[in-house]
Amino acid sequence: MISNIRDFITFIHIFETKSISNTALLLNRTPSSISKKLAKLEDELQVQLVDRSTKYLEVTPIGHEFYGKCKEIMAKIQECEELLLESNNRISGKLGLSIPELMNNDIFYDCIADFSQHYPDIKLNIQVTNKVVDTSNTQIDFFIRSGELQDSQLIAMTLLSARPVLCASPNYLEQKGQPDSLYDAVKSGDFITPTYVNLNEKFKQLLSHHYVQYQDLVDSHSSNNLDSIIKLIKRGQGMALVPDIVVEKDFKRQKLVAVGLDVNFPRIPINLVHRKRASTTRIMTVFKQHISSYFSDYE
Repeated sequence: MISNIRDFITFIHIFETKSISNTALLLNRTPSSISKKLAKLEDELQVQLVDRSTKYLEVTPIGHEFYGKCKEIMAKIQECEELLLESNNRISGKLGLSIPELMNNDIFYDCIADFSQHYPDIKLNIQVTNKVVDTSNTQIDFFIRSGELQDSQLIAMTLLSARPVLCASPNYLEQKGQPDSLYDAVKSGDFITPTYVNLNEKFKQLLSHHYVQYQDLVDSHSSNNLDSIIKLIKRGQGMALVPDIVVEKDFKRQKLVAVGLDVNFPRIPINLVHRKRASTTRIMTVFKQHISSYFSDYE
């Protein structure tokens, strides 16, 4: 049995674009994740939908037939959603969200746009900050934060994960070359420092047996804003450690390159967080269900 209707959507895009890479761009995924989804779908159906033996992607006869059925199913789903929108429209009010800069990107706002399409009368107050937020703030219903939680009064649901990657522009690497190690990158004078995190603590936390001291840093550019750091490295001003989910599109468009390192950073969970309470509002319930479903197959 097919576990996720998004598999159908993925195949529809593959059929219509005749391309794994173009489908990945449309769905804001990596080509490898799209290939895995296609293989999973074929395995569940026990049929071959795409012929991989040819130079170009070709859909098999059974794939053509399946595409037609998928389009019929999606049309029915859209019809049902339109019928339900009338009842959903009765859910109205405000929802407060606090997000860090690493989620201030297309991945998050595509989800928000999808949510607003289903619940147009729910208005969002989105606050973007990397600072530690008072979770007792009654104006904020949900917090999106990375890492493990220390407060037992908080409930967390993991949405996706991110891995720190050292990035630079192709021009920078052509001129300066790749560092041999993280230590060399830090000592190069071109390591752009994020001032909104404690690098000593982060290096120690993520690289328990191989960690670089903050004082090893040579004077270089710094910023208290993630978007500012990304703009700097795109313009060849140095290297920086940034979450992979923030620069996926830049990698695909070859505006940035991941620099190979002698260390492997672990993936960091990104959680939807709220305080424990006796009951939750209907607005909170539908938002939590929606965002959970939206990110359920994110890779």
